[in-house]
Amino acid sequence: MEKRKPKNGRHPAGWTTLTAGALAVLAGCQTTPAVPYVPPKETGVTFPTEPSETLGSLVDRMGKHLEDILDRTSGGEIGLYVAIVKYTDTGGVAHSFGRVLALKLGEKLAKTGRYHVIDPGRIHQALRQEALNQGIVDTRSVLRAGRRAGADRVVLGNYTDLGPQIELNTRVIRVSDGFVLGQFSEAVDRGSAIMNLIHVGP
Repeated sequence: MEKRKPKNGRHPAGWTTLTAGALAVLAGCQTTPAVPYVPPKETGVTFPTEPSETLGSLVDRMGKHLEDILDRTSGGEIGLYVAIVKYTDTGGVAHSFGRVLALKLGEKLAKTGRYHVIDPGRIHQALRQEALNQGIVDTRSVLRAGRRAGADRVVLGNYTDLGPQIELNTRVIRVSDGFVLGQFSEAVDRGSAIMNLIHVGP
């Protein structure tokens, strides 16, 4: 079959319109010139960072106070048995923070070589027995638990949330007569490492 040729060598009007549209689309696809990146100017503004306080630095400070009281009141006796009870909040609950703090203080005290630190599991078992017998664990029951665990000294502590800081109070008690040999307080900023421990379970 023979193809029909346009008259006078011209293309149909539809072909001309299609060609013009294609050219318009191609023109719109042209890319814009690249713009070089200019870094922003320094404004001199600094943002607040996380408090530098860590659990390790807190334990170091508290450990020095604890050693000072024990050394000063030991009468030169070496090898006393010390039980460090887990720290509790104002409601008497020992979160992970209270347990870890007591454990770290015990490790620091044991490294001095001057005292025997009673295993936390042993004192915890004695405390549970006292709690079952007395219904509530108070200072007297803690001292009885200390005697049961073979302790000469008991370290008791609690902490209070003051908003921007956590305040910790510590007492060192002689088990034989319940006499408070010394006490001290420390404060720590509410850093994420410490607050995470406080927020983890009772």
